Amino acid sequence: MYPIRLGAVEDFEIARELLLRTNFTDRLFVDGAYVDEATLRQHVSAPEIDALDRLGLIVQEQGKTWSPVQLHPVDGVYTVFDRWKTPDGKQLEGREDIVYPSIVANTRLFLDLLPDSPCDSFLDLCSGTGVAALIAASKYAVSAYAYDIAPRSTHFAEFARRLNGLSNVTTGTGDLYEPADGVTFDRVVAHPPYVPVLESKWIFFDGGDDGERVTRRIVEGLPRYLRPGGSLYCLAMASDRADQPLEQRIREWLGAEHREFDIAVVVRRVLEPEEFALKTGRDAKKWKEVFDAHHITALPYAMMMVQRKATGRLPFTVRRQSGPQTSRADHEWLLDWETRIASDATAILEQRPSAAPGCDLRVLNRITDGDWEPVEYLLSIDQPFRMEMKIDPWIAYLLTRCDGTKTVSQLFDELKSDGVILGETPQADFAQVVNTLGSGGFLSFPAAG
Repeated sequence: MYPIRLGAVEDFEIARELLLRTNFTDRLFVDGAYVDEATLRQHVSAPEIDALDRLGLIVQEQGKTWSPVQLHPVDGVYTVFDRWKTPDGKQLEGREDIVYPSIVANTRLFLDLLPDSPCDSFLDLCSGTGVAALIAASKYAVSAYAYDIAPRSTHFAEFARRLNGLSNVTTGTGDLYEPADGVTFDRVVAHPPYVPVLESKWIFFDGGDDGERVTRRIVEGLPRYLRPGGSLYCLAMASDRADQPLEQRIREWLGAEHREFDIAVVVRRVLEPEEFALKTGRDAKKWKEVFDAHHITALPYAMMMVQRKATGRLPFTVRRQSGPQTSRADHEWLLDWETRIASDATAILEQRPSAAPGCDLRVLNRITDGDWEPVEYLLSIDQPFRMEMKIDPWIAYLLTRCDGTKTVSQLFDELKSDGVILGETPQADFAQVVNTLGSGGFLSFPAAG
């Protein structure tokens, strides 16, 4: 049924040691090339050839050896996936349940944005090759689970688990959380099918006519499967709609228990519905009808982070636009910052803020009574996120006073003394403004971490 076989432990050990011993195997498994028998036997021993053959990793015919799959190292683990071309470069007919490569750019981005902090129980949903679970189990997770609806993907992931010699990975076949059987998780990650389609072609690709069919159900399952203090990291394209932006729709998907969850959405890029429709060619008219029916106004490709609160504070919902260098660390900073200020908005008062070096101020002036008069002040920054914020003039002055030497409380007293803010302004209101500037990245707080 499958090209690779779940053989003996000894055969996996032989294969693993061979991969570690020589990079000659790259010709077979990475490049996907033919290797003639004489060359193969120069680099690979007879027992190793036999083990590869028993596992289905090689096919020998007419004096040539080739691999029916591709095997690539990713972040220290070996992953296995289907070939798209024959060794002589001919395109293979794609199966509906083809195991998607773990080395393409969007998968690499997904992996790069996942936190690598220790966790107890890690779940990789729509796991494909199982690469996220394999990496987590090898580096920071006590136990990791890889679930996929396609039995072929589960088979490939289980093969990779054995090839890597990882005993703390569990693979399962089923519809999203179905294989969990009562298990809960403190970290769930997903790079689900998210492309809007009119007709299904590949399991890894099909997100339904609005692209959200799988993503929505992943979020809906969090109240049951995500532990208090745990988080979901889901990279996918979804949609803003006329009545609700994406982040508000995620909260709606959480149902009656939505107040237990924080939501942070970091948008990487945005595709306009018309642009998507035009790219489909002859189906453009049909797509317009579909998007109009769903009231879709934009298609953001975003990292959606949902964390289950461990305390009784009010939840937060934030959205940010990724900047040119936004990284995993910036995502984690955003969650940490918003959690801090949601827990205690006035805790900022004893911090010593500094104005961000990449912060720009643009002032719009307009001719009034024969002279220029400033009428609008706009702050902007690209790191950690691309942000723009209309401000009152006193905030521009505040930023010039933030040099890391004064606490927020001291700045509040100083601005009142200088007459920059009204004497009756509550300190809590001032703290909220500073919190907002910090959340946007216009201020940094070294002492806050």
